[in-house]
Amino acid sequence: MAVTLYFGVRGGDHLTREVRKIPEQKMLLTQATELVKELLKGPFTPEARAVIPAGSQLRSLFYNQGTFYVDFSKEFAESHPGGPTEEALTLYSIVNTLTELDRKARVRFLVNGLETETLKGHVGLKNALSRYEALLMSPSGS
Repeated sequence: MAVTLYFGVRGGDHLTREVRKIPEQKMLLTQATELVKELLKGPFTPEARAVIPAGSQLRSLFYNQGTFYVDFSKEFAESHPGGPTEEALTLYSIVNTLTELDRKARVRFLVNGLETETLKGHVGLKNALSRYEALLMSPSGS
């Protein structure tokens, strides 16, 4: 099946789409897990860049009442470069990718199984995040 992933734009402060083929999965949770694993592999297109810190691992992912709960290893927070733009790109790369499966879904982030107030001090993580298309690069490239 064709899936849409979101990565950072090389040299920019937006997200860009990358379409990949992955084996079709029947269960929503399995699909979501595969999408995050694909994000962790990084982009295949030269104009895109990874925005999830190297060394980050997906510990678990579950779905409850319209919300994806994504639990990353401690490297997700510890190895993040910080800054408001990078933090937003990292989080919304994941949020926008997962909400390709359900546009109304929300996403909560855990680090090492624990809730965290923020990744690096800029985007609040106490509440679930919704899809945010304002970070997407327009088709004209801006």
